[in-house]
Amino acid sequence: MRTDLAGKLQRLFSSPSGDSFPPSFHRYFREFYSGQVEPEAYLHKASRILRMTQATGKCILDVGCGFGLLAILLKALGAARVCGLDHYDDKVNTAERLCRFFGVDDVRFVRGSAHRIPFANERFDIVLCTASLSHIGNRQAALAGISGVLKPGGILFIYEDNNASYPPYQRYMSKIWSATETGILPPGLGKEHIPARPYREIRKEMIRSAAPDLAGEALDF
Repeated sequence: MRTDLAGKLQRLFSSPSGDSFPPSFHRYFREFYSGQVEPEAYLHKASRILRMTQATGKCILDVGCGFGLLAILLKALGAARVCGLDHYDDKVNTAERLCRFFGVDDVRFVRGSAHRIPFANERFDIVLCTASLSHIGNRQAALAGISGVLKPGGILFIYEDNNASYPPYQRYMSKIWSATETGILPPGLGKEHIPARPYREIRKEMIRSAAPDLAGEALDF
């Protein structure tokens, strides 16, 4: 199964298969299309989450599922049923197309708000928030809604990407983090990764504002 999924991921992020998906999908996964990150990195991530949550044979809700690739891989790797929730129609539509591409059943994608989770009559063994909770405006409302759809004893799994868990991705992402900190664009990295002002400069300004008497050398970092 894993070999088959790895092959499909390779086809997805190469022409002509990937060209059937919208520009927003291409932009989001540009590192995979360009070959800077191996597509199997996503399979590694899904496998790791499946192990950590002991999700084989379980029902999962993925809040802020985006284009649904993680939800699809989790189902293919052994979850009993997976639902994905996202705020954007285009992502939900693309996720449904991805299901057909991978030939995976029992994955349902719904457009809706994390503030009002539209699964009042359903219960899940596991609810995932993978790199999504920080994008939700009212996190307290979202967490309250999540607690209402978890089965007693269920798992809420909040996951922010640990780039060190997959060395090829870590090497690529370290360049992006360095660029956002310093404002210096290394060769091969697109300008879209660089903020208007370097994060280091913004952070120093915030510290100076909060602690104007702080010695200047304390900000030499």
